[in-house]
Amino acid sequence: MTVKAGINAIKLEMNAGGRPFVVHAALLWDDHDVILVDTGIPGQTELIRDALAKEGFAFDKLTKIIITHQDLDHIGSLPELIEASGGRIKVLAHELTKPYIFRGSAIDKKRHCRSAGQGRYYPAGW
Repeated sequence: MTVKAGINAIKLEMNAGGRPFVVHAALLWDDHDVILVDTGIPGQTELIRDALAKEGFAFDKLTKIIITHQDLDHIGSLPELIEASGGRIKVLAHELTKPYIFRGSAIDKKRHCRSAGQGRYYPAGW
């Protein structure tokens, strides 16, 4: 069976301290891979499973996760997803963010990045 390639935005909604909180992730797929872009905050594994099912994919078809950056609302459910998959999902991230992702600590943006103003930071070499 041939699977058409596709992309879909995933809206991961939850209650955070009595307020609605939404994380926007994405799902990409083709004949070879089903890829999740970002994982939301901790505890969103079931929402992600539901989003996969909505697109017609079982959780065991998820092959890769792309992490865009290390903020908690992008990496929060990563450990749960890796554990639930038995470690079979490949994680793709920029090499400079890997230590922060896997140690669970935040990047010191003021030390490692230059400010662009208004709370935005870019890697020091940019």
